[in-house]
Amino acid sequence: MRRIFAPLVLMMAALIFVSCLDTDDSDVTYYDDTAITAFTLGTLKRTKHTTSSEGEDSTYTLTYSGSSYYFYIDQTNNLIYNPDSLPIETKTKALITISSKNSGVIVLKDTDSD
Repeated sequence: MRRIFAPLVLMMAALIFVSCLDTDDSDVTYYDDTAITAFTLGTLKRTKHTTSSEGEDSTYTLTYSGSSYYFYIDQTNNLIYNPDSLPIETKTKALITISSKNSGVIVLKDTDSD
């Protein structure tokens, strides 16, 4: 058993030291072009007001997927827009998924201020 244990420990130690060696691949690639490639909305909520047959007012909330609404990405003017509007009384606070080309950083900016 001792004849097998010593070479086994030596091989394991060699593997540990070899795997901890650092590589010289420290080059970082910066891209000149980056763009938003996809934009989708998550789950949307809409409050609906109705009147019952007895004349009482009531409200209820509908939940639906925002991925069925298509958005256009205008890279030239830096705009993302929906040519068709969302249904009335839709809560606009929804989870947004944005994807970019070349791992670009996406920043939201108010168009009314600097």
